[in-house]
Amino acid sequence: MRQIVRTTIRDAAWIVIISAVLGLSANTVNPRGYSLVKKSAERQKSLVRISALEAKIKYDASSALFLDARGRDEYESSRIAGAVSVPASPESLSLQRISEEHGALRGNRELVIYCGGSACGDSDTLASRIAGLGYSRHIYILQEGFPSWEGAGYPVRGSGGGER
Repeated sequence: MRQIVRTTIRDAAWIVIISAVLGLSANTVNPRGYSLVKKSAERQKSLVRISALEAKIKYDASSALFLDARGRDEYESSRIAGAVSVPASPESLSLQRISEEHGALRGNRELVIYCGGSACGDSDTLASRIAGLGYSRHIYILQEGFPSWEGAGYPVRGSGGGER
């Protein structure tokens, strides 16, 4: 009796191992195979934190589109000159603005996202949302947010329309 149980367990183990190897092999050659890495982990790899100085280099080279993840009132009050308002919340407004700015987001320029400071999670929220919609390039997040940019004396546009 013990011999029969051992043989059955051994045979079942071999069937599981062979099935797993065949399944992984088929998944590897199938262009529409299942992703073995979580999508959120892939998205996190595409999010890069940069300093105000690094963002300024991209700004001066006109190689980046700056997205302000703060609310409309904060954006109207003061923002990085040339930045586009795409608030992170509410989600419905965020998705609407992403849709409206679709052409700019798919252009040749990189994305730099900022919010109200280091404690603000809006930049991460917006960056993850954009990455989740299929944006495949790196998305840069301004560390310390708008206060670091403004504190460095970089170009800011206020509600009066003038640049400081």
